[in-house]
Amino acid sequence: MKSNLIKALFISCIFITLCSCEPEKKKRVLNLPQTDLAMENLIPLPMKVVPTNSGFALDKFTAIYTSENADGFPEVGKFLSEKIHAKTTLDISVNAKEIPEREGVIYINQSDSLELNAPEAYLLYITKDSIILNSNTAAGAFRGVQTIRQIIPEIPNDTVAAYKVWNIPTGKIIDNPVFEYRGSMLDVARHFFSVEDVKKYIDVLAYYKYNVLHLHLSDQSRLANRN
Repeated sequence: MKSNLIKALFISCIFITLCSCEPEKKKRVLNLPQTDLAMENLIPLPMKVVPTNSGFALDKFTAIYTSENADGFPEVGKFLSEKIHAKTTLDISVNAKEIPEREGVIYINQSDSLELNAPEAYLLYITKDSIILNSNTAAGAFRGVQTIRQIIPEIPNDTVAAYKVWNIPTGKIIDNPVFEYRGSMLDVARHFFSVEDVKKYIDVLAYYKYNVLHLHLSDQSRLANRN
């Protein structure tokens, strides 16, 4: 019995030693083209944009993580994953426990920063290895996600790796809407729109950070005047 215990301990020591001797995973190096975040077509233009002229590789090895216990944040992460898939066909996991081949990471964090105390304020840090989106509210995180969507290139780079890579410009973005009320009207009383058309219109408004949709549902006042 004693000899078996000693043998088990000996094997365990060898296993631990072998594991500790395993080389660390080599950091991936991609020679992405130089970028300029300040030259991106961001609508509306954020309060502050500071480019750092390198690139974040959005590809099949990217993952999204959010503040899981914060109201609305996991949903914002899933929304971003869906929109990335619609644009690139990439399947980006959200809050997955383990991704062995993971490289770049997008973090969507709930912050308590006084700098972000406005309801829709957000802060984006984009580096070669990660995109960090900080906001005190899910509404602010949602606005930041629209900015991420706008800086994803339409065409991937297929020369830096054996797979498609979307080169996202690096830098820092600080944003907070100047106007609290940013709305648009859709006149469904005089013009027919299908449900899909209305959904698409709402998505376009969100993409450009509008926050109010006025649906003109009836023309009762005009009918009263005619009578």
